[in-house]
Amino acid sequence: MTISPRAVEFVRHSPCQSPPLPLKPLIIALTLCLTAQARAACDNVAPASGTTVTCTGTDGVVAAQTGSTGVNVSVQQGATISSVRTTADVATITVDTSSTITNSGTVSITGTNSPQPGRGAAILGAHDNNVLVNTSTGVISTSGYENDGMAVNGNHGSLTNNGTITVNGPNAFGMTAAWGQSSGLGLNSTFVNTGTITANGGGSRAISVVGGQSTVTNSGTLITTGGTASNRSFTVFMQGNNNNVTNSGYIEARGVNSDAVVSNTASGFTSSIVNQSGGQIISRQGYGVRTVNGTISITNAGLIESDAGTAIP
Repeated sequence: MTISPRAVEFVRHSPCQSPPLPLKPLIIALTLCLTAQARAACDNVAPASGTTVTCTGTDGVVAAQTGSTGVNVSVQQGATISSVRTTADVATITVDTSSTITNSGTVSITGTNSPQPGRGAAILGAHDNNVLVNTSTGVISTSGYENDGMAVNGNHGSLTNNGTITVNGPNAFGMTAAWGQSSGLGLNSTFVNTGTITANGGGSRAISVVGGQSTVTNSGTLITTGGTASNRSFTVFMQGNNNNVTNSGYIEARGVNSDAVVSNTASGFTSSIVNQSGGQIISRQGYGVRTVNGTISITNAGLIESDAGTAIP
């Protein structure tokens, strides 16, 4: 077949017939660019004092520098920040002092269910005056032994959950102060829950307060499902002087020998538990409210119940 010069010229210059090889570098570059954009994550994983960190994609550990203050970490809706705990006392996101973590995305930590030293946490305020917030779109999840959802390990901490926190593992707590369960820390802590916290596993707690002069305000849902005869779960646990719980929401303990609200103080200490109108405090196999030592005031305008027989011993 004979091809005219005009036809040859068309074939040589037509973009439809151009050899594909010169396009490959451009395609590869665009692919890498799009992949990087899809994985764009936290813009600083070791922030110093005064740094604002924004997380928009997928990433691992964010740990503020030791001694830093004024750090603000914001996990945006749609972002996923996760880690695997292999050592003691680590968290997926940590700030040091006088700093803030706000989660509107998903933050998680995983680990083994076998006992190991120290604790883990999804988000952690390591020292004093930290503010931790899980917004209405925020999801915090943990699995493994003593891996907590939201924790502070200093005094004057503020913990707020408006979203969902789920912890799956032995001795894991949804919200906790002090993180290391030291009675000398966690003083003057504030807990607010308007969302849902579920703790699954023996010895688990939805909210754990170890430290005095602290308040728990619940208008959402707090549930523990685990608990055994040797490792009971307490949905809300308070230890220390002058701690106060106010409930207008739903608090339930489902596990064996597990109590819905426990106040464990020392002789001479005081605390108060107020169940407002519409509030429900229920244990399926333990006490609705149990108090140990000290002087504890219980005010009930709602429902306190035990399916096992005794609501308040």
